[in-house]
Amino acid sequence: MHKNLQNISYHASKILLILLLFISPILLGSNRHIFELINLALALLIFVLFIYSGNMSKLLSRLDKRTRNLLIFLFMVIPLWISFQASEFTPDFLHHPLWETLNLNKSSAISLNPGLSWSSLISYFSLSIVFIGIYMANYDIKSAVQIQFICLIIINLISLFGLIVFIFDLETLGIIEKSSFFKWLTGTFVYKNAMSNFVSFGIIICIACLIELLLNKRSLTQKINISAQFFVFSTNLIFLIVILILTGSRAGIGAISVTLISMAFLAFYASFSSKKHQYASKLPIYLVCIITFGLITVLFYYLAQARSNSSIGSTQVRLNLILDAIPAIFDRPILGHGAGAFQDVEPLYHLSNNQDSNMWKKLHSTHVELMLTLGVPV
Repeated sequence: MHKNLQNISYHASKILLILLLFISPILLGSNRHIFELINLALALLIFVLFIYSGNMSKLLSRLDKRTRNLLIFLFMVIPLWISFQASEFTPDFLHHPLWETLNLNKSSAISLNPGLSWSSLISYFSLSIVFIGIYMANYDIKSAVQIQFICLIIINLISLFGLIVFIFDLETLGIIEKSSFFKWLTGTFVYKNAMSNFVSFGIIICIACLIELLLNKRSLTQKINISAQFFVFSTNLIFLIVILILTGSRAGIGAISVTLISMAFLAFYASFSSKKHQYASKLPIYLVCIITFGLITVLFYYLAQARSNSSIGSTQVRLNLILDAIPAIFDRPILGHGAGAFQDVEPLYHLSNNQDSNMWKKLHSTHVELMLTLGVPV
């Protein structure tokens, strides 16, 4: 009886994970906190079911030391550190110096804004479903492949919807007016960067599948031949690259370009290190493909950019934000200013941006913002 319940629990966790993959892009695309809470609740339920099934202990026992340490860091160390930053019960000498400077008669903490730090902790856990799904997939490779293809289908559907909205100049389900995102392709998402990140996952899946087909000669399914599979994933890759370019996200286009080059390099390295020298003759072809892809990406990006105002000024503002962040990091390199507290820190160091009257809520550089808010060690 207990064994049956465990099997039911495991299958239920997989079904809910697939359900979450379907609804998250649509719900979270509107960037509302209530949808983050829905995502978090489902993620926790999936996690509990997976643990009850008994597969979590089996998975952990199979993991090597490095992966186990990574899990501990992601799911224990970082959340505990954020909680410590936001806690009012930390020693006085660790508190943010602004509390004393302003002589505020209220509870203080390491974080400049404990409320925002607690909120960022909730957001972190809601997004951690991605990591949970990855490690669940490690336990069951067949299910992992199925979930990967489901992800790709969802990404294509959302991208196609976004393309239809873009071409026919439609509203986006009433979530936001068309003029608010300057006619960039966003699908169900409010922000083009969110759409860009979403599409990038699909591009990475396509590239990974093509590497399996080309370098490893490993068929992904027996139902169609390798040539047909190569055509499907190549076509899908081109479609998603066009979608990515039409989002107009500079960070997304740059990040995915670096990712693809890195993946190609790692694939070649793996092939050579395993003595598969028969692929060495194809190396020039692959290098030409990479260079061509890079040039086409730049070309399409500037063509897409021509649809809107020049972004040179916007780029300069972002660079100035990073310049503002450097002295803030050096002021508290170990403790940080508090998770999620950038919008309170930025006005204090608003020096390079003195020509810009706007106060920014995001740094537009994830790595630099993490160093500023969580501290350089994290």
